[in-house]
Amino acid sequence: MGFPKGRRRIVVAVAALLVTTAVAATVYRVLAPAEVSTPARAAYPAPAEPSAGVVGRLPVAPLIVDGRLRVYAAPRQVYADQPVDNRNRRTPYWSYRRWPAQVSGVVAEGTTALSRWSDGRLVALDARTGAVAWQVDGPEPAEGWTARRTGADAVWDPPGLFPARDAEGRALFVVTGPDRVVAVAAADGRRLWSVAVDGGCRSDVGSTAAGQFVVVDRCAEPAVVEFRDLATGRSTSRWQPPGATAELTVTPVGCAEHRARCRGLRTVGRPAGPAQGWLVGEGSPVSAPALDPV
Repeated sequence: MGFPKGRRRIVVAVAALLVTTAVAATVYRVLAPAEVSTPARAAYPAPAEPSAGVVGRLPVAPLIVDGRLRVYAAPRQVYADQPVDNRNRRTPYWSYRRWPAQVSGVVAEGTTALSRWSDGRLVALDARTGAVAWQVDGPEPAEGWTARRTGADAVWDPPGLFPARDAEGRALFVVTGPDRVVAVAAADGRRLWSVAVDGGCRSDVGSTAAGQFVVVDRCAEPAVVEFRDLATGRSTSRWQPPGATAELTVTPVGCAEHRARCRGLRTVGRPAGPAQGWLVGEGSPVSAPALDPV
């Protein structure tokens, strides 16, 4: 004996609703924003002392952190392996994933590895354990994954992300966006300063050993080099090297790490012009012919 026609329709409607709800729940579980942190289970490795020469060949580019770990970036993951002198990549020592945001870049200051994500989130990981140390919103949403297969650009030249130390030696990170520059403390993510800028005609150079952040300002004609105090964010000086044009390029040299705590600059006023080397400190840059290209 079957259901009456009206009741049958109700049963079918309820069944369809249950199926739809189940599918929606499954889709939400799969696609909902999420983060997965897998901390280290082994002891923090000792510093490695590899001999000079080729140590190994890896399919992706690592960032060496604290002389003990290799930290890698993938489109939606930051992870580490060890020891740093192992010839091959190994099972992750720790791992951190986010969805659906993508990794924009990763830098390190001491044992703090800072990752920047395409939704603007800054996530700092304790490299010793892989645990999330802190996370805050950055100045603007960042570009997504652009580092291609090896991930080299994400860890060796991350866009708009700079480790630095002010004149007192306090560690911080400078994060730049299209119209704002922000500095956060490496220890806890506390915002130290925030400055509005015209990013359309400016290019980042890096930080100096004297506690300054350097940019090339092409809004001026000809272009000038601007030095900003890392402790306060204030612009302390604007300097124009000889022969500067709107096409001025500035390259940091003598850096403790890529574009960080640099002791010199190399300037080229125009594409075909000669390069000049400069030492940078608390005052105006000082000519250093030894830094000119050979």
